[in-house]
Amino acid sequence: MNREPDPVWIDANQLQQVIINIIMNSVDAMAGRTGPGVEEETLGRLFEPFCTTKEPGKGTGMGLAHCYRIVEAAGGSIHAADSKEGGLEVSVTLPLCTEETGDRHCGQEKSSYN
Repeated sequence: MNREPDPVWIDANQLQQVIINIIMNSVDAMAGRTGPGVEEETLGRLFEPFCTTKEPGKGTGMGLAHCYRIVEAAGGSIHAADSKEGGLEVSVTLPLCTEETGDRHCGQEKSSYN
């Protein structure tokens, strides 16, 4: 099935920042082949400023909070949940550029990222 990706409304550089931040957090958290996941107490606060699972001096806890603000400002959502296979799953949902969303989500000031 060859089809063009659906365009979404978000600045391409900001989306890249979100993806890189999630990947870098994943790499930092991995122990062996899969990361251990996140304690339930921390999971509910994961996107809050200064929430970190890293050792003191190794992270500020601002990266995922910044990702949250970027995605929410674009009209989307970001969620994290423990994976059944171990580790953590992070999902980002962004609004599509359609006629129904109009200029609010498809304005000239934002880049379409496919």
